[in-house]
Amino acid sequence: MGASKEEVERLQKEKTELKEKEEKASKEIKRLQEEIASLSENLKKVKLESEEKDKRVESAESHVAALQKQALRTYFLNTTVY
Repeated sequence: MGASKEEVERLQKEKTELKEKEEKASKEIKRLQEEIASLSENLKKVKLESEEKDKRVESAESHVAALQKQALRTYFLNTTVY
């Protein structure tokens, strides 16, 4: 017993719809993968910038500490009674 003409047409239409959905899903997956790659690259850049800023902060803090020590020595040298 064979399938009716309507059943064949319905199955062909369903097959076409499924293929369209698969293509749409595939495009969406590709778009999301590209977005993830872009975000990952941006994250790397931000991490590097953050590390560079941390180094500059450390350097500035060291410089401030050195200046404070120098100012303290100068103060004591100038206030010492001879």
